[in-house]
Amino acid sequence: NMLVGASQPSGAAAFDTTLIPNSVWFDGSADFLNRQNGSEFANRKEVTLSYWVLRNGLGLQAIMGSVESANGFIIGFTSGDAFELHLDGTANLTTSALFRDVGWYHILVSIDTSQANSINRSQVFINGEQVTSFSAAAYPSQNSNIPGISGQQTSSEVMRIGVYNNAVSNFRFWKGYIAQACMIESKSIQQGDFAVSDFLDTFTFGTNGSQVIPKANADIAALASAAGGNSFCLDFADSSNLGNDISSGENDFSVTSMDADNQSGNTPSNSYPIFNHLQPTNSTLSFSEGNLRVTGSGGSDGGAIGTIPLPTSGTSEFQIKANDGDGRVGIIALDGAQSVDEPSNNCAGGVGLGFNAAYHYSENGQVRKVISSGSSNISGFDNWSTNDVITLRYNADANELNFLRNNSAVGSTISTEAGLIYYPVICRFNNYDITAYFDESKFPYTISIIKYR
Repeated sequence: NMLVGASQPSGAAAFDTTLIPNSVWFDGSADFLNRQNGSEFANRKEVTLSYWVLRNGLGLQAIMGSVESANGFIIGFTSGDAFELHLDGTANLTTSALFRDVGWYHILVSIDTSQANSINRSQVFINGEQVTSFSAAAYPSQNSNIPGISGQQTSSEVMRIGVYNNAVSNFRFWKGYIAQACMIESKSIQQGDFAVSDFLDTFTFGTNGSQVIPKANADIAALASAAGGNSFCLDFADSSNLGNDISSGENDFSVTSMDADNQSGNTPSNSYPIFNHLQPTNSTLSFSEGNLRVTGSGGSDGGAIGTIPLPTSGTSEFQIKANDGDGRVGIIALDGAQSVDEPSNNCAGGVGLGFNAAYHYSENGQVRKVISSGSSNISGFDNWSTNDVITLRYNADANELNFLRNNSAVGSTISTEAGLIYYPVICRFNNYDITAYFDESKFPYTISIIKYR
């Protein structure tokens, strides 16, 4: 799992957070993009696909899919969370590895059916490394045409991003983010048209080693432009035209059930937190809107925790909107919470369970403080209600936490336990419906100086 866009260690070169400025999130039930190819591929035996993806849920999902007659083309994840390349129902690759992380993955697929050795005809690279271990492996016939995307399309034969099929069943909707979506027709890595390094760079993080990082959108669009035909590169930069192809081919996609709110600044080069659907909890949670909106019911104090911590130096902040006026919002020292003997009750309760620290502003105007020695309630904060916006401002240098309600300071400054790494958290006081904002460009209240980073 990669955390790209993270703060740099002292002395490291600056990481370019502008390589991929935008992504889009898909809701897993109705959102997708689609396009009908304008012509057959010039060479129907070759194609290269490159996508950045971030999962918001587990199970059967398609990053991209198409149907040509009875033969389907899918790249996505199985019900067991293996990556799958599915060609016409008979030529399928299913990885032995499972992919359940909450970070960004780079998916690169290259197909060239002209290869004499069958195992070279379909190649999968994840985060820059070729996958060679498969729980199931069947390869296309030599010199066969690639089904679903390479042939002359009819009105019922279209490519879709974010879903496999728009039929009544077997949708395989994508729940998660996609960035820098690209297809390059009639070219492949096997033929030497590209190398993996044409799609990914590497970056050395001080003394912490190297990892793959994105290429700029313009670099990937240039590859698609050179190939022409049905090739495309979507950068999701135009919120009024999310399906815009920035390659010279201008092979735009139409948008279904998506609008400007689906655009995000959370990308592989500038990652912001989302709420972690993998974190154990004793509440019943429902995640939506890119895992930034969470509803919680039942349980005691269980809730949702962010995937990326607040910085350990300087001042940072994030905002939440109380859609139903209920709940708690705050910060939590996750390492301590995960070590307790009841991890599903790790948000606001935890007395006697070995907490390091947690601080939660509740709807009733109190801040619940939980530390290893016990818990207490701090009074003097405003009650909050439906549609109120709560800002959390954390000064890591001074070990101080402040809250604002609708952009006005409330209560007193809270001294936090020093030397801990804190994560955003929301949890139950009563059943809640809360939307979080970590990207300052989305803040309901504009903050001119202080940002999450």
